[in-house]
Amino acid sequence: MNRHPAPTLLVLLLACATEAGAGRPMLLEDADVDDAGSAQVEAWHAREAGGSRSWTVAPSFTPWRGVELGLARSRDTTDRTDTTELQAKFGLPGRRPDGACRHAVVIGASHTGGERGATYLVNGAASCDAGPGTLHLNLGASRGRSGPTLPGAGVAWEHALGATTAHAEWLVQRHAKPTANLGLRREIAEGLQIDGSVGRSGGTTLFSLGLAYGF
Repeated sequence: MNRHPAPTLLVLLLACATEAGAGRPMLLEDADVDDAGSAQVEAWHAREAGGSRSWTVAPSFTPWRGVELGLARSRDTTDRTDTTELQAKFGLPGRRPDGACRHAVVIGASHTGGERGATYLVNGAASCDAGPGTLHLNLGASRGRSGPTLPGAGVAWEHALGATTAHAEWLVQRHAKPTANLGLRREIAEGLQIDGSVGRSGGTTLFSLGLAYGF
């Protein structure tokens, strides 16, 4: 994940996308929270904005209904730095009718080795069933120890194609180049998912390839 201050929100969205459903390989958050007592571990390799490459391992756990906790540990193999991200996602209560939107709030923090202080994130997510697919919307902001508050937003469309689910998304943030991303995910065994994505940001081609196991 990009370690530069400007695209911090995009970085954290990618690092913290650790839940099932519309998780990897989407950069956006969905508004769904896994069932209480469930857990998942994801691992992926990515080429990020700026051309850096990284490996990430990201477990998540839902200890209570409507509360999902996530941890991501990334190794940037280009500049040899390690980053740790923590997040909590809170699904907003209320029983929804079919087709209605779900909503969630995510808070998170990120720290890169060798740097002072942390970067903090707050993000609102909405997921709406729309015809044959699902529309995801994000609106949030991040702030580093000494930098300005950086607002950002994103939109994604997700659609099942048989056993494979595809998505397209677009993310923007102040002082960062927009990011466009396409991805596919597929369950290849019970609880085991393979996924990948390709995108563009500021003239750089992005990609990722990963696995996820839920239990």
